[in-house]
Amino acid sequence: MLVEVNGRLGGRPPFLLADVSPVNLFQAACRVAAGDTVAFDGLTPCRGVGYWLMVQPPVWAARVASATGVDEVGDLPGVHTVNLRVCPGQPVDWREGTDSQVLTVRGRAGDHRALGETIDAIDHKVAIDYDE
Repeated sequence: MLVEVNGRLGGRPPFLLADVSPVNLFQAACRVAAGDTVAFDGLTPCRGVGYWLMVQPPVWAARVASATGVDEVGDLPGVHTVNLRVCPGQPVDWREGTDSQVLTVRGRAGDHRALGETIDAIDHKVAIDYDE
């Protein structure tokens, strides 16, 4: 008899938590799968706010025409990964959902106010233009 539960860790949360806390959700999931009891003594302490910003194309866009300011984003405080996933001239399709992200920025901010300031700075530095 095969029983499939589909309990899994997916997406970005395990990576974000690992950026700001000592908790490794992948390790905890493996321990649970092995039959171990996993318990935490309350909320885990976090060193700031982890983020994973994904810039998606507008629904009308067919391809990236230009992307400027991306190189400057890496100089912002707390930014540790900047990835231009779709270069100028390449097609985009909003129907691909998360996979259609044009730009990804990961990092850690001291608090939610600092995160807002970082997102504003990214918005002011980066200009992505699209062709229809």
